[in-house]
Amino acid sequence: MSGGNVRTALGFIVAFVGSGHVDTTKIFDALESGGYTLPLHEFLRAVMYGEHEWFYPADSPIANLFDISRPDGREHFLQALIVAFVARTGRSGTSQGFVSTALIYEFAQSLGFDVRQTAASLNRCAEKYLIDTLPHYIQEEIRGADSERCRVATVGMYTVERLISDFSYLDAVCIDTPIVDPDWRSKIHTGQSFQARMERAENFRQYLDAQWESFRTSELPFDWDVTSHAASENMARIRERQKRRRS
Repeated sequence: MSGGNVRTALGFIVAFVGSGHVDTTKIFDALESGGYTLPLHEFLRAVMYGEHEWFYPADSPIANLFDISRPDGREHFLQALIVAFVARTGRSGTSQGFVSTALIYEFAQSLGFDVRQTAASLNRCAEKYLIDTLPHYIQEEIRGADSERCRVATVGMYTVERLISDFSYLDAVCIDTPIVDPDWRSKIHTGQSFQARMERAENFRQYLDAQWESFRTSELPFDWDVTSHAASENMARIRERQKRRRS
């Protein structure tokens, strides 16, 4: 999550320690009983929300991978597809993992995405350090769409391969993600109880399953079905842990 930057990693720890989203009473009670192992989803929730009640992408160090630039449900997966494509293509070349941006546009176009959608996704990836770009611009001027070459960053691989299947991640970003299907939009409510959050994340997962339908027959570097299955298992484990804690 920190991309090897120690200052960023320490910032995550500070955000967790001072977060209002952390149930400190539960942690101290567990410590008095013998010990406490911090679940990833609790740490992630504190880092993603920061000082806000809801996920606020402008202030969060974590990217919303499912954000879109227009009402096209397929675009929910474009950032993940780009990161996975750059990773796969970069491994087969001899340019230190860098891939021509032109190849990325060609790949996205082959999937039916236009230039503006691809440019918006590239910019989001660059701004949240999911990809490294060449030439290197100063932070305030990074624009992935204008770069000549891109290389996947460790933050990007971790986000695509691990983070987006976590319950807390799905629960956080679903509030910030435009839902293009009105039937599913009404199911993304704003309840704050554990049960409400779990239901919201599960509904969002199923909504994304439906949006992935047109990709299922394609050979792609990213497979949402695999991620969705991992997310389902992750939420089942959390439900079981919650039952044990209550008992």
